[in-house]
Amino acid sequence: MIRIAPLDEGNSARAFELVTREFAIRSQPHRALNIELAEYRAHLAPTYQHMVEQGHSYIALDERQNLLGCIVAADYCVTAPATGHQNGSTGLKMKPLMVLLEQLDRAYREHRSLVPGQTMLIDMAVVSPGATGQGIYRRMREAAHEHARLRGFAYVAGELSSAATRHVCVNLFQHQVVARIRFADFLYNGEYPFATLLDPPDILLVEGELNGSAQAHSTRPALD
Repeated sequence: MIRIAPLDEGNSARAFELVTREFAIRSQPHRALNIELAEYRAHLAPTYQHMVEQGHSYIALDERQNLLGCIVAADYCVTAPATGHQNGSTGLKMKPLMVLLEQLDRAYREHRSLVPGQTMLIDMAVVSPGATGQGIYRRMREAAHEHARLRGFAYVAGELSSAATRHVCVNLFQHQVVARIRFADFLYNGEYPFATLLDPPDILLVEGELNGSAQAHSTRPALD
């Protein structure tokens, strides 16, 4: 039996360990930048805590209460406070990825006139390697989507850099691709830091509607 439950202060530390471990080890953009686990945890901790406190995130547990997966979600318009880690050595190593995500963010803001309480951002999502293939990511997504809908959010957005997450969001949930950046084309300080990433070859920002009345705020059509 797999149970989907809210991510709260009682399980926040375990979820943080899982999220950061999986991103540092398996996320292609993070691996391309050689981000070490300890420094990534120091960099992410304040932002993670800020998102968890919003109360929109979920975890997956088995019958023995082992943590199988985690989704960290937040109001797209409620940004985390800046910290000293953003400007330290880890911040510099992370800067190409942050600039890449800023480009996706600008494209989304051109597409959607954003206000607080309108779009839920699925910021991070992981499933433990031993628990893949059981539909856990989809179930956590569905729980987060229903939670957001009941709280009045009209849209859900996510940045997808893996084939598995884009399959669920684009093929199963029918989310629209709003922005796409090819890794090989991304230039930062005269270099192409993600040029070796080929599978998938790009990162997407996708958006889904949580009810049937929301499309009127869009200022440009989504990409095919």
